[in-house]
Amino acid sequence: MERKGSKIVCMWTLLGIFVFTVFASPNIEIIYDPEFDYEDYYWTLSGWNFGGMSSGHVQTWQLGIAYLNVSNPDGAGWVGSKIQQGSLPHGWTQAHPLENEFTYTADYQIFLEVKFKLGNWSFLHYSIQAPDNFSWFNFGIGLWFHRPNTSWNGNDSQLVVGAKLIWLRYDGQTVVKQTDDVYFQGDVGNDLHSLFDVYDENITCHDWVTVTVNVTPYIQKALNHWNVANPTLKCIEAYLETIGGKGEIWIDRLSVYAILPAPEQDLIFAFIIILFTLLMTAVVVVFKALTRFRHERRKGQCQKGLSAAESPAFAIPVFVLSFRRFSLLLY
Repeated sequence: MERKGSKIVCMWTLLGIFVFTVFASPNIEIIYDPEFDYEDYYWTLSGWNFGGMSSGHVQTWQLGIAYLNVSNPDGAGWVGSKIQQGSLPHGWTQAHPLENEFTYTADYQIFLEVKFKLGNWSFLHYSIQAPDNFSWFNFGIGLWFHRPNTSWNGNDSQLVVGAKLIWLRYDGQTVVKQTDDVYFQGDVGNDLHSLFDVYDENITCHDWVTVTVNVTPYIQKALNHWNVANPTLKCIEAYLETIGGKGEIWIDRLSVYAILPAPEQDLIFAFIIILFTLLMTAVVVVFKALTRFRHERRKGQCQKGLSAAESPAFAIPVFVLSFRRFSLLLY
């Protein structure tokens, strides 16, 4: 009985695990090789320089770690360095396609996870070229979306959502963290840019940090601002850029994934099954305990009865009763 009860408990436990596994919302990996094990196979390194001859950018691999470095000492124009998966619009930088290009809807939750280390950085010049005469130093993740009914490789404007992990500006005297949302239409490609501060960075920290961000609210804000619905995610890039500054960064991991929550009725059904599983397990456990108690009680009574029968006080009445019955039989 005990072995049978254990099998029943095991069976119901496995059923509960199965139900949880079936109805749990799995992660949908959007990019290949988040650990950079294959480096150039899935990822493309590139950069841009609108800052003149004195500016420069470096992007390279260091044993499975992406290293980005930018410098713009005279504040003459933007300089950037990046890693990229998926191809940009307008025939720009082409790279290995994403593992999952999917059409975004409000049902999805999109997360990014980045492990990075900020190196030395500084502002070198008070820029007169950037908007509001600020110099900038930024590190972020860009998500490029294809707007419905447009040509991805043509001249149609596309949507890019920038999740800023480091976002600093300099007015010639003070370094300030940028926290306000920024929307603008790019002068190259006329693309719809939406920039958001998603992390409260510690600009004095030069240790490895891992940041996980739910970017769904920011994507939703961008879609609402530009009146775009159901775009398709086509490209992801991690970039370091500056105007009037310099700096470096190491990236050890970049993961972007989506979660599609299970329908409400499925969750209710799963909850009922799991609750029923727990109830049946409790019933089996209680039944086993009662069975064991009854067995021990009977065993105790038998031992008590045997002890009484073997005692002298019990032997005399038994003997007398037996002799009387024997006399009656003779009579």
